[in-house]
Amino acid sequence: MPLSLLQRNQLDYALRIGGYHNACEVEGEWIAADATFAPGRCFLAYSPASASRVIVATSLPHVARSFAEEGHVPHSDVALPADAVNAFEIDIPDLHAAVRRLFELSRSLPSAPLDRFYERTRSLPSTTEVERLVFQRIGQDIFREALMDFWSARCAVNRAHRLAALIALGDDLRLLRRGPGAAPSAPGKHFQPAHRLGARLGQKLSVRHVSNPLDSAVGRSPIRARR
Repeated sequence: MPLSLLQRNQLDYALRIGGYHNACEVEGEWIAADATFAPGRCFLAYSPASASRVIVATSLPHVARSFAEEGHVPHSDVALPADAVNAFEIDIPDLHAAVRRLFELSRSLPSAPLDRFYERTRSLPSTTEVERLVFQRIGQDIFREALMDFWSARCAVNRAHRLAALIALGDDLRLLRRGPGAAPSAPGKHFQPAHRLGARLGQKLSVRHVSNPLDSAVGRSPIRARR
């Protein structure tokens, strides 16, 4: 059964808002688009079994594998379009989040970050030390962006949003960046052991039942309070 204009617009909007802006021609009742700033293609179609569910497919096997590892069950009772490798059945209220997650995985999983690095540095000189520092900065930015995409801009331990963490510990982070040569306003006030800083993060974000990984992994931090 052909898609109505409303149904097609709903699927097109889900692709565009999720990062897939380059529409592609696909046979049948599928809607597809390529990602603008990431590899891969996303396919959408309404489920034959229920009008309240959508079939979401991707062209990247490693993205589909990671998506399944996050708890999404692969859907095999549907004929996939050309280039699609795996499909998942998603409730319509979760459609935008699912498409966006596929885009984030496409940007962050190997070798997408490395491909972006090569593309951005292909024409740059790298003979002097300053020029090599430019290379490093570009690589650091791409790596940070890939991590943020992979974790959906949330803490990998307690899933707190990065904005809340920055607001809660903005002063502490800025003071720690001043380095060991900076004089704190009060002795030992800002240069705290790492495990105490991690404990303050948990308190400010009101996170319960989450152990501080710095306590077990580091024990006593080499960062000493200045007296």
